[in-house]
Amino acid sequence: MTIPAAESSNNNNKQQKLPIVGSESIMSPKKHGTSDTPVQQNLRWNVNKRMANRICNYNRHFAEPAGYFTTTRFMRNKGEDQDETDAPQPIETKRLSWATFFRRQPNSSTQPTKAPTTKENGSTTPRTPLTFYDSNTGKPLFRIMQAGGRSWNEFVRESRHHGWPSFRDDEVIWENVRCLRNGECVSQDGTHLGHNLPDHTGNRYCINLVCISGRPTSGSCNN
Repeated sequence: MTIPAAESSNNNNKQQKLPIVGSESIMSPKKHGTSDTPVQQNLRWNVNKRMANRICNYNRHFAEPAGYFTTTRFMRNKGEDQDETDAPQPIETKRLSWATFFRRQPNSSTQPTKAPTTKENGSTTPRTPLTFYDSNTGKPLFRIMQAGGRSWNEFVRESRHHGWPSFRDDEVIWENVRCLRNGECVSQDGTHLGHNLPDHTGNRYCINLVCISGRPTSGSCNN
């Protein structure tokens, strides 16, 4: 029996120590900052392209404004793609350093005492999985609402609590993602994504929405 790629990846993750640590060379200078390509022209959810290009390719220490993801069509459309013809949402001009970001994170004692669950209101996740793609390359990086995984509401609840989309180990597509020794989370192609900020329930990958708003390229959808 052939195991689907996503399921096979999850099985391998259970046997490997996470996060998978990558070399600093992943983020070496390339044609476009740390990447060979600029961000896509038609990013999903109408995120701000200029901010995406800066954070993805010319940045190692700054993040999109806290709560930015809640102001985009990502929340209004509940992650689904719909026609997005109006201008990108206005954003704060002040960049947030990761040092400031760390100070904003709640102490683990204020976190929910219960680890993320696989069910909500007695029923399993009702929707099909939602995949997030590299804003530069279109390769898949994260996937939520998988079978037995967190629901949309559980994902949003934790992400709102911290101010940025927050993923767990089994929601990372490790073929395309690495963490550096300082905790920086990056794509294999040199896209800055965010940081791993572990809490008492395990690794938590705190990610900029503008860095994972790409559209899938040919051959990337089934990875």
